[in-house]
Amino acid sequence: MKIAYLILAHKEPQQLYQMIESLYSKDVQFFVHIDVASSINDFKKLFDNKQYVNISSKFKTSWGSFNLVRSELHLLEKAFAWGADRYVLLSGQDYPIKSNDQIALFFEQNKNIGFIEGEKLPKINWSEHQNGLFRINRFHFEIFGSWKSFPPHSKKPILRQIFNKSASWYFKLFIRNKQIKDYYHGGQWWVLTLKQVDYVLRNSNFYTTVFKRFYIADELFIQTLLYNAPEGMFKLKNHNLHFIKWPDYSSSPEVLTTDYFDELLSSNKLFARKFDFVKSENLVNKLNAVNSGV
Repeated sequence: MKIAYLILAHKEPQQLYQMIESLYSKDVQFFVHIDVASSINDFKKLFDNKQYVNISSKFKTSWGSFNLVRSELHLLEKAFAWGADRYVLLSGQDYPIKSNDQIALFFEQNKNIGFIEGEKLPKINWSEHQNGLFRINRFHFEIFGSWKSFPPHSKKPILRQIFNKSASWYFKLFIRNKQIKDYYHGGQWWVLTLKQVDYVLRNSNFYTTVFKRFYIADELFIQTLLYNAPEGMFKLKNHNLHFIKWPDYSSSPEVLTTDYFDELLSSNKLFARKFDFVKSENLVNKLNAVNSGV
């Protein structure tokens, strides 16, 4: 089985190098996208002689921007051309918590199954504006690093009610498309099969025209595309294979340290995030020792 790891990175070249070396084995290739705001040469010089690492830098991948989706599609195209059977999306701050043999065995045992979160919007009891509908029923744009929307959002109840009603009409008039039955939200990280990636790439142009002005589209695009596929086309499991700790009321996951070592070992996940090159050093060393059989 040929495994393609698709990696979105923007900092810590040495940390990326360590992760790639830990995941490398026979029939594995790495397709890495570096944020154009970072120095790609700092990354390339570490992998000069590594034929199994493909590095590119096409987009500025700021948080929440549609360029994150464009980067994912760019990497999928490269990995698809290579002929991968499995496609695994990771960040540069992820790390495997299982050995390569365990990962390969899991993929072999779940050969035709894709792993991607997808919950239909609106999500009941979700604290986000309008239970997540805010992400899709407005025109979202970025100005000097700050996200704006039309119609806007207001904390004042009366204005919020007016703007939400306007957004509902805006969605019906300018966004809603009969070809998309429902919209789905889920975590950015996924593991897909060849058949699923083929379907994504064949339908990506149409979905791009609809989703390019959505908010945090990397948590909507592939999720919606796959969960709207004809029933029975392929198998999806509604969870991802990442161990992630989310602090209360935070949009950023917790940095993992040795405090989580036992929990990681007992987890049925394959990967974890997020790791810091300095703060997580001892944890990485312990994971390497376990996964290498030392």
